[in-house]
Amino acid sequence: MSGFFENGTRNERDFILNTMKGLMTLVNTDYTYEAVNEPYCRAHNRQEHEIVGKTVSSIWGWKAFEKTIRPCLDRCFAGTEVRDEAWIELPALGRRYCEIIYSPYSPNGNSITHAAVLTYDITERKQAEEALKESEERYRIAIEHSNDGVATVKGKHFLYVNQKFSDIFGYKGPAELMGKPIMSVLHPDEKDRITSYTLRRQRKVYAPRRYEMKGVKKNGTIIHVEVSATSITYGNILVSLAYVRDITERTRLEEELTEYRTHLENLVEARTLELESVNELLRQDVMQRKQVEESLRRSEAKYRNIFENAVEGIFQTTPEGRFISANPSLARMLGYDTPEELVNSVTDIPRQIYADPRIRNTLLDLLHKDGVVRNFEFQGCRKDGQVLWGAVTVQTVSSSKGEITRYEGTVEDITERKTAQENLFIKSRNLEEMNTALKVLLKKREEDKNELEEAILRNIKELVLPCVEKLKNDQSISNRVLVQILEENLLNITSPFLHKMVTNYANFTPTEIRILGLIKDGITTKEIAKLLGMSVRTVDSHRYNIRKKLNLRGKNLNLRSHLLSLT
Repeated sequence: MSGFFENGTRNERDFILNTMKGLMTLVNTDYTYEAVNEPYCRAHNRQEHEIVGKTVSSIWGWKAFEKTIRPCLDRCFAGTEVRDEAWIELPALGRRYCEIIYSPYSPNGNSITHAAVLTYDITERKQAEEALKESEERYRIAIEHSNDGVATVKGKHFLYVNQKFSDIFGYKGPAELMGKPIMSVLHPDEKDRITSYTLRRQRKVYAPRRYEMKGVKKNGTIIHVEVSATSITYGNILVSLAYVRDITERTRLEEELTEYRTHLENLVEARTLELESVNELLRQDVMQRKQVEESLRRSEAKYRNIFENAVEGIFQTTPEGRFISANPSLARMLGYDTPEELVNSVTDIPRQIYADPRIRNTLLDLLHKDGVVRNFEFQGCRKDGQVLWGAVTVQTVSSSKGEITRYEGTVEDITERKTAQENLFIKSRNLEEMNTALKVLLKKREEDKNELEEAILRNIKELVLPCVEKLKNDQSISNRVLVQILEENLLNITSPFLHKMVTNYANFTPTEIRILGLIKDGITTKEIAKLLGMSVRTVDSHRYNIRKKLNLRGKNLNLRSHLLSLT
C-alpha cells in the first residue's frame, strides 16, 4: 500500500474506499492488488487479506486475465482511462453486467504506478435497455409486418411509412414515399379535407380520429381506405400517426349487397298483388326515413320477412348448380324441413331437383340469351321422390366485370293447376264427344220433323184438297165463300213460301203469316181487311210489325217485292 493516499490515514482511506457504491481496487504494474474495498471482497466471497498481494490472474483466472483484463490494464498504465462493459461472473452475485473504469494513478505526479479500477453493477439498467430494445424491435417488426399501412406525417410530408402502406398505394417500398407530400396519395376530392385534418392534428386542434377517404395509387387507380389517426411526439416534434386499411374490396361488396337488395326488391315486386302492396308500403316508408342507416335496417328486416314468409319459393343458386340461399317456402315445397337442410343436402341441382337434368340446360340457354326467363314450367323431384310441377321465374346477377355470379328467382308450385288442367282436358274431351252425339240426335230429330211436315202436307194435298174441290161445285153462295177461305188457308199451309217464313222467322204470329201470304199474292190492304174481317188500321199495324221483324224499317224497299225475293 506504499504511496497510496500518502497524505491521509488508513482510516480515511478505508472510509473512502468502503463508501463507494462500486467495487474499488488498486492494481500495480505487476498486476497485483494493493488495495480493495469491502464491496469487492463481498462480491468475491473473500477477506481483504485473501486478495491484497495476490495477482489479478489468480483471482479472475488466467484466460479472463489475458483476454480481457490485461489489455485494459496495459492501456491504463500507458496513460489512457479505459471504460469497458461486460458480463462477468462474481462468486457472490452470480452473472452480472458491469461497467468497469480503469483510471491511471501516479502518486508522485510523474510516472503511472497503479490503475484504480472501479466496477459498477449496471445489470438492471442493461436488462432495462435490452428489454426496451427488444420491445422496440418487436414494435418495429409489428409495424413492418402489420396488415395495416402505417405512416407518420410531419407538416404535409411523409416522415415514415411501412411496407404495407407502400403496397396499398402501389409503391415498391417506403423509400419511394418518405419525404414526399401526402397529396401524392390523395384523391383530388379529398386533398383539402385530409390536409386540414393532418395540420389540425399536429397543432393539437380537434380532428376526426377515424374516417374513410378515397386515395390514388401510383398507377392512378382509385381506392377506398379507412384511416385511424392520432398525434404523437417524435423527437420533440408533434407529428401525425395514421393507420390505413384498404377497404376497396369491402366497398365493392357493399355495392354488391346494395345491388342484391335492389334485385331482390325488383324480384319480389314482380310476383303477386299482395307482395306489390307490401313493396309499395316499403317504398313509401323508405322515402319518409331521414337516416340512411335506419332506412337500411328497416328495409332489410322487411325484405327478410318477405323472404321468410313468401308463399312462393325464393332462391339464389351458383352457375355450377348449388343453392346459395333458399326461403322456407321453397324448402317445404321440395320436402325439406329447413332451408339449411336444402342448401346443405342439394349439391347437384340438375340431378337432384329436375326430373330431367337436361331441362335445366334448356332453361340456362334461354336465361343466357335474354337475361331473364318468366314462368318456365318444369317437372321436379321432392326429397321423398315425389314428382311436382313448378313454374320458375329467374334472372342472372352479374359482377361489375359482366361475369355471371349467381341466379336469383322464384318458384311456384303448379302441381294442382296442372292436375286441374289435365282433368279439365279430360272433361272437355268428354263434352266434345257428348256434343258430337247431341248433334247427331238433333240432326235426326230435324230429319224426323221434316218427314212429318212432308207427310202432313202430302195428306192435305191428297186427302183434303180433293174434297174441297168437290165442295166448290156446290152453287150455294155461302158455301162458296167458306170453301174459298178454306182453300186459301190450305194453300197457305202447303205454300213453300209460308213454310219458309215459318221456319226462318219463327217470331211471326199466325195473323201476320196470313197477311204475309196475301201481300205476296198482291191483295191490297183494304181487300185484306175485308177478307180477314178487320179494320184497315189494324192491317197497317200488322204491316208495320212485319217490316220491323224483316229489318226493313228506314229502308226504301217495297214489302211485296221483298217477299217475292224470298220465294
